[in-house]
Amino acid sequence: MMWLTLIAATLAAPEVAVVGVHLSTLGEAESAAAAERIAAALEGNGKVRAVAPDDVALRIAGRQDLVLNQYALGPGRERLTEGQFLYDRAETDAALPVLAEAVASLRAGLAVSPDPRSLQDALVLTGLCELASGNESRARTALTSSLVLDPDWQLDPVRYPPSVLSLYDDVRAEVTGRRPARLTVTTSATEPATIFVDGRLIGPAPQSDISLPPGEHEVLLRGESGDNARSRITLDSGEVRQTQLDPGPPTLGDAGADDSSRSRHTREIYQALGAYLDEATVLLAGVSADGKVMLQLYSPRAGTFSKPLTADAGEDPVETLVDLAAGLSGYLEPNGTIASNRVSAQVVALDVNHNPTLLHLLFATPEEEFVEASRRPPWWLWAGIGGVAVAAGGVTAVLLSPDPEPATTTGTIEIAIP
Repeated sequence: MMWLTLIAATLAAPEVAVVGVHLSTLGEAESAAAAERIAAALEGNGKVRAVAPDDVALRIAGRQDLVLNQYALGPGRERLTEGQFLYDRAETDAALPVLAEAVASLRAGLAVSPDPRSLQDALVLTGLCELASGNESRARTALTSSLVLDPDWQLDPVRYPPSVLSLYDDVRAEVTGRRPARLTVTTSATEPATIFVDGRLIGPAPQSDISLPPGEHEVLLRGESGDNARSRITLDSGEVRQTQLDPGPPTLGDAGADDSSRSRHTREIYQALGAYLDEATVLLAGVSADGKVMLQLYSPRAGTFSKPLTADAGEDPVETLVDLAAGLSGYLEPNGTIASNRVSAQVVALDVNHNPTLLHLLFATPEEEFVEASRRPPWWLWAGIGGVAVAAGGVTAVLLSPDPEPATTTGTIEIAIP
């Protein structure tokens, strides 16, 4: 009955997903080892069940692009929605600065998630706001930027009046009437890599003689393992340009130069990740720019963050994080939400690009990640104990082995339940 009670209690405990440590001095292997140590510390008092990185990989396998898309483009889409609301209320002067923020955010997001549709919508809406405010020249500039991204972009005739459709086609004729530029992209990448321009798939690297409208363009090279390089270039009419893109380690874009922006990016990546973790609470762990270790929980179920635990990093930041981790287990309610007296609006300021375990989870190919994670034995085998299966009239304790080879000795023990 002891093992049955233990397993039942573990199943009922709230889950906490551990996805590495934000610490620039750790490589991928060291970050994964640190995550395992923190997971063990969380489970030490039996109040929570840790979900280690390999098991997180199983949960998000095939959905990494959705996480990256929500992280990179979600904030810009929110500003776009706000701008659309203001435009619909004829508050165009108030809408324009909001849309400018949306355009900047969505353009930057192309470096992480190459999906240009929301950026095009934001540029078109900017043009409409300028037109409604009587600024036709600015309207044409915004619409031109939209068509430089994709000259074939079409407006929905159900959503836009004939006058706007006519203006858009007029601007399109100007854009396509200019002599196109020609871009060649070379690379030193040793693994297969793909080229995107303005979020549109161009093809495998290298690519030569890419025809592009004159104007500003975002060029992204991404390798199969997530290695990437990007460049923002401005091309003149008829220009012939060659650019070399040499991939570096995967990144989540600009992590921010101050605590405010780092905190915002930390919030956004963990909210995006939490949306695909089957409501498991997520652990944020790392070291801040001023040398403090920081631990915090995020509950996707309630959309709230816990109060952070902080301490001086000391000589071994990972050891300090492990020592602090056990204290977080009391922050959770049995259903996995954060206790009301432990909720905080503050989010720790971490560098989102200094967690190699998290980056590997997000940028590894789904097939590779699924195969690697599926080799891990089920949680009840971590300590080498047996599993328990419920059968009619009793419980069957089955001796299991984490070794993939079949066990040479088999047998069952019937345990009666009063």
